Amino acid sequence: RDMRDPIRQLVERGLLSQDQYLDFFLRWFNSLNDFLSIGPPALRIDQLQALLGAGIVTILPPGMQIKGIDGQFLLKTPSDPSFSVQAKSLLEARVPAVNAPTAQNALIQQLLHDGYARTYELQLNADKRFQSGAIAVDRQTQQLLDANEHPQPGLFFWGVPTEGVHWLTTASPRPLVNDTSLKTAEQIVQTIWEV
Repeated sequence: RDMRDPIRQLVERGLLSQDQYLDFFLRWFNSLNDFLSIGPPALRIDQLQALLGAGIVTILPPGMQIKGIDGQFLLKTPSDPSFSVQAKSLLEARVPAVNAPTAQNALIQQLLHDGYARTYELQLNADKRFQSGAIAVDRQTQQLLDANEHPQPGLFFWGVPTEGVHWLTTASPRPLVNDTSLKTAEQIVQTIWEV
């Protein structure tokens, strides 16, 4: 965790090409980082193992498909045709990827529709483009970028909707350090008060 800020600076300063950022950082490094440094404390893992052992919790195979039938959930997966579970309760524990175009947030949809916002796009080699799903912001001011990539005075985005422009926006602030999320919030407030 102590390496998060130096790694974040690598991203913020644009020290990787956009191809490197996508292929090495977002696709390879992020998965490795999530596996090694993000997750619940050991106590919660022990508790989950106990619930699994008691048959109270079931972790489903990949490609889960859910249908509502007679007030219950029917769960199946094409990865294991023999797997079928019917349950009264379902706990969705995945954190979905950031994807502004499909977000259910009415404000995000309206900003995109009206051209006050745009999604962050990587310009790759060979004239290829990659839509990250993040809301595009000016990296220095956190101001929303409109459809023409112009900063919007008075409109700021910060945190999870900008994951892809920034890195690890879902991390909780750590005590006793000059946390990036809190510094960003302070910077936005200072900018607002200066206007």
